[in-house]
Amino acid sequence: MRGGRVIGDGARLLAVALLFGALAYLGIEGTRGEGHVPLLWLPNGLIAGWLLRDGARLAQLALVACGLASFALSLGLGDAPGVAAALMLANLAEIAGTVAVLRAGCGPRPDMERPRTLG
Repeated sequence: MRGGRVIGDGARLLAVALLFGALAYLGIEGTRGEGHVPLLWLPNGLIAGWLLRDGARLAQLALVACGLASFALSLGLGDAPGVAAALMLANLAEIAGTVAVLRAGCGPRPDMERPRTLG
């Protein structure tokens, strides 16, 4: 049974990283011609929501997976490694900070279907 859970967790982490990367790419493509830092950044909110809803057990691995996706995408779009690393760290700080603040104010697993419970 343990092996099935590991495979399931791996598939979930891969899906999260791919979704993060796809949303990041779409966000960046939407700003082409004006740099590649979009005004609205959906990937971080999506991952924060997933972590709050049912990803707590995989939080650290999910952050690593999304960080790697962010770093790889930035490098692929031509950023220098230092810039790619800075953008990755900013994304991870935003995700972790959002999750920490919401958990501190709303409990370890806020009911996302009842917005009133979110503060």
